[in-house]
Amino acid sequence: MAIPYPSDSLQPEGSLEVEQISDNLYRGYFTPPLAAITSYEKDPSGYKRCVLEVDKTAKTITIVPFRVWSVIPMSNRYSKLGEIVFELSGYAERYLEEDWDLESLLSMTIPEIFTQDINYGFGFKKHYTQIASILEELGIKKLVITAKEKTSVETAKHTATIHESDLERFRRTVDTIIRRSQSLTANLKRDALNVELFAALDSTGMVSKAPGKLSKEEFVALVGKTNRFVENGATPAEQKEALTVIRKNANKIFEQQPQELIKLKNDLELVNLEQLIEKFEVMIEKGVGEAQWQNLFQQNPFIISMAFGIPVVNVQGQASVGGRRLSGGGEKIADFLVKNSLSNNTAIVEIKTPATNLVYAKAYRSSVHGPSQELSAAVSQVLDQVYLLQKEINNIKVNSKTYNIETYHVHGILIAGLTPQGTDEQKSFEYFRANSKNVQIITFDELLEKLKSLYQFLLPDKPPAKTPTNGDEDDLPF
Repeated sequence: MAIPYPSDSLQPEGSLEVEQISDNLYRGYFTPPLAAITSYEKDPSGYKRCVLEVDKTAKTITIVPFRVWSVIPMSNRYSKLGEIVFELSGYAERYLEEDWDLESLLSMTIPEIFTQDINYGFGFKKHYTQIASILEELGIKKLVITAKEKTSVETAKHTATIHESDLERFRRTVDTIIRRSQSLTANLKRDALNVELFAALDSTGMVSKAPGKLSKEEFVALVGKTNRFVENGATPAEQKEALTVIRKNANKIFEQQPQELIKLKNDLELVNLEQLIEKFEVMIEKGVGEAQWQNLFQQNPFIISMAFGIPVVNVQGQASVGGRRLSGGGEKIADFLVKNSLSNNTAIVEIKTPATNLVYAKAYRSSVHGPSQELSAAVSQVLDQVYLLQKEINNIKVNSKTYNIETYHVHGILIAGLTPQGTDEQKSFEYFRANSKNVQIITFDELLEKLKSLYQFLLPDKPPAKTPTNGDEDDLPF
């Protein structure tokens, strides 16, 4: 059971003290704020406890999952899981060898799936606590987060190891479920209120028509409101009938109720976008080939518009840029030829797969990772396609009878790989693509995040942030 935050402060802060135990071992002790303890306890120092340990030799940070805002302040967050160890790598590992600061070290080490503000305690954020529950069912007392070892469980040692990439995949899975449930809950609340409000107004005599006197069209509309987001709520015949009514009366609806028609269109686009996000995530996890990715982009060309950040239209999929016509007959085939819908300036899009390596795993020099052979070859491929298109554009326009395309400055875009995990690898990749002047490089997970951001922006009802109250299972405001 959690206790509520005090009304006169958004986030009272406790104090964190670092004690050096030996040359390479440090411990952090946290004292909760006065507001977190009961009114008759006036000395927070009595609740001071060790909550983390930094081991420079092992290059690890160990945290103790605990609660600050609870009936018993500073109590263990979980019944069995007593420590979470983060193995440092990349920049965080090197930072530890310098004049490091504990708060900075924590912020760069603890993944987003965990609480990063010590004033709320340590542990999984509220939406991801099921991970801890599953681990505890296996008898796990120690969890290790690493970028070096595979995900595994040692039952005899009560220890579980989770690779950082798997942890990120778990987060994406939970976020997808949350996104779907928020949309479903918002629509169910609205539909339930529609029914309740109709009944209340009807009982006061403010509604002229009783449900039994509604016309067929009005009845279909009412059924659609209450059942469209309830599983098995409307039969296929009812759905078809409702769509028929809309199609036949589209012009009239637009004249009399334009906002409702726009809202229906937005609802349909949200459903389509949600399904696209889910499919995108599944395809990344399954590691499908280039052909399936090309098909997805062909069916959803607006993804390419998001990649460019400018209005584009698809001119030709599998376009021959080195032959006589766009539709074939050439040696060089680009995955997509697109154009700016305003200026007609063309661009070439080449699609690889999320499995494409972007940088070499082994550093070329200290902390510098060179672009992989796959990435370098893909960039060269796009540049070659750009060159051939500019060279053959006049012949292509005449032979294809496609005159509304221009090659003022043909831009290349490459969609490949996933953002590298390590800090050094990320830095090296950003260096490379920032200096790739004529080929814009975008990763698949970056496109996925763009889709998710668009979905969140389009959501009609966004649930407000929850303030912890007595009886909450968790005290985290997430």
